[in-house]
Amino acid sequence: DSSFNEEEDIKLNIPLALAKASFNLGEWDKLKKYSPKIKSSEDNEIFEENFYKAIVSIKDEQYDKAKKYINIARDAIDDTIKPLLKESYERAYKLLLDNENLCELEDIIELKKNNTNISEYNENKNKLKMKWNKLLEIKDDDIKTYERIIGIRKIIFTPEEDYLTTLKLSTICRKKDKFSTCMLVLDRLKNELKHAGRDLEILVEIERGKCIHDNYNDPNNLDNAIKAMQNIVNNNIDCVVDALKSKIYCYYGMWRAEKIEKKLNINDVINILQDLQLSTKYNPNNYKAWHSYALLNYRFYECQQKKQLAFAVNAIEGFTNSICIGGKNLSKVLQELLLLLNIWFQVGMEESIDTLINEKIDIISLDSWILVIPQILARINIKNPLIRKTLVSLLKKIGLKNPRSLTYPLTVLQKSKSKARAEVASLILEEIKKEHEQLFKECELIVNELNRCALLLHEQWSESIEESAKLFFQSKDPIGSSKILIELHKTLLVPPKTINEIHFHQSFRSELKEANKLLQDYLENNNYISYKEAWDIYHTCFRTIAKNFATFECLDLESISPALFNFRESEIEIPGIYQNDENQQKLIKISRFSSKLSVLNSKQHPRRIVIYG
Repeated sequence: DSSFNEEEDIKLNIPLALAKASFNLGEWDKLKKYSPKIKSSEDNEIFEENFYKAIVSIKDEQYDKAKKYINIARDAIDDTIKPLLKESYERAYKLLLDNENLCELEDIIELKKNNTNISEYNENKNKLKMKWNKLLEIKDDDIKTYERIIGIRKIIFTPEEDYLTTLKLSTICRKKDKFSTCMLVLDRLKNELKHAGRDLEILVEIERGKCIHDNYNDPNNLDNAIKAMQNIVNNNIDCVVDALKSKIYCYYGMWRAEKIEKKLNINDVINILQDLQLSTKYNPNNYKAWHSYALLNYRFYECQQKKQLAFAVNAIEGFTNSICIGGKNLSKVLQELLLLLNIWFQVGMEESIDTLINEKIDIISLDSWILVIPQILARINIKNPLIRKTLVSLLKKIGLKNPRSLTYPLTVLQKSKSKARAEVASLILEEIKKEHEQLFKECELIVNELNRCALLLHEQWSESIEESAKLFFQSKDPIGSSKILIELHKTLLVPPKTINEIHFHQSFRSELKEANKLLQDYLENNNYISYKEAWDIYHTCFRTIAKNFATFECLDLESISPALFNFRESEIEIPGIYQNDENQQKLIKISRFSSKLSVLNSKQHPRRIVIYG
């Protein structure tokens, strides 16, 4: 009995499967033949049956009948969609798409009902296409979803009018590694567009080439993709529009460059660069062409032991153009900027290159340079004067236009142990402070006070005494040990500003002052007994500090930094969240700091502070 029932189910579902295939292929006569034979028992089958019957009625211009089927189909999913929506949007997503498909059929009915005036009909059809395309932007890249969308569009649009949606479906299939499905979609589209003109024919061929190239299951995929593009190039493309010529030469050059990337030779490189130059000539805004052109020049320059400067110049030109075209696509722009910086730091010592770089800095938006501020600051003290001068000039331009992008980095850099880096940071800050004094004043206060909170005097002495002891007792280096202690004693010369610092001075100042005298006696008179006595004092202080501060979990901000405790309503944003946004109201500025700092239980005792914006 069970096998009999299964056979009956299969027989019942065959007309549904045939109707679905006919719909996807746009074969309306077959859909008309199979849809009446569908026998549905479940809600989803009732929906499918009436959905296809509605389409047949629309094609037969029986619009009232079509609306009746649409209503039945909507009722079939209505009872299911409501409880699913309460559970989650994801579970109800497919049914929501089904409902949207019904709305699209209703749009078609309204359009077809008012088709008396041809020009008005075409105008309304274009408006409907724009509306559907906008909705398409927010849909998931799902193959079945797009198949149904294309099927519905075939009711009123010819393949020439809506080929882009089919190409989008082929792209989705390719990116999901459904290469055979992708080729089937493209072959079907090629057949539908065989009388649509040379441009569309070549466009489909390019997409076929991309599918062949991405098919990693084929060991010869790269060779076959190059051969496919070569066939297009050799088959007279003079009559093709410039945008398509650019695409053809771009992919032809890119894939050939990919083939020789492990073994570059001058002849192949020059030939490929010529094709990529043709691509940029036919479409100066082709990002892929400029990127590939720049990257090949860059790789070949490095391959030639950095001897042929012309390739470095070409790379700089190419990266500059790709950065400008990349615009707001941050991942693309960042990639290009890092490569541009790399080659700049390699060849920037040449005067001709320095002149070229200065020209390109004026072309590239200053907003783009914000992405690589950490990399620029890392090279700020580079030895070459030409590169250093240009870097400083660039940072000044960025700072004057977007001071918030440099407030924290430059203020922190001012505290660098490297004298050269600190001096350059101060030089840049002086220039920017003239116009944004309050901003940097607040930033300097915050950085200084956060540093004070991060390492208290107790911890500073404890860690330095421990480090000095290792040098003296383990490494037998009394000179190195003494240098650490001398620097440490300088902290006691600074008047205490907080309750915490006052407490430290009251507890340890006299003992440490005595230890310093003994240390000086050792250094001046080589009195080893004084040095041992000094270490007895240091050890006692170290043990007392360790005992009192070993288990502290929370710090009172008022005690360790009254300046931060009283800090209110600043002009500076919360660290780490700055984004270059023209709408300054979106900046989250610091309102105040939490009164307590939690101390994490690890060796360095890092702090966790809450900042209110």
